[in-house]
Amino acid sequence: FSGSTTVEFLLPRASPVSLEIYDVAGRRVRTLVSETLGPGRHTVAWDGRSSAGADVSPGIYFLRLVSGERRLTGKVVILR
Repeated sequence: FSGSTTVEFLLPRASPVSLEIYDVAGRRVRTLVSETLGPGRHTVAWDGRSSAGADVSPGIYFLRLVSGERRLTGKVVILR
């Protein structure tokens, strides 16, 4: 993506959720969600910025979603 992207996920029941962005070196770039969410569909936007508010460099980043026992990882590519 070049501007922003959205991440959608579905929770079968209320659960603590963590959604974080990591760079290829494994450093956490930003935490998008860190709270208990209710059941249902959730949409979270990422504007391509770090926790400090700076634009991240073009490249590959990993999304890590943790909810209860489930752990999912996805990949995003930033183009500028």
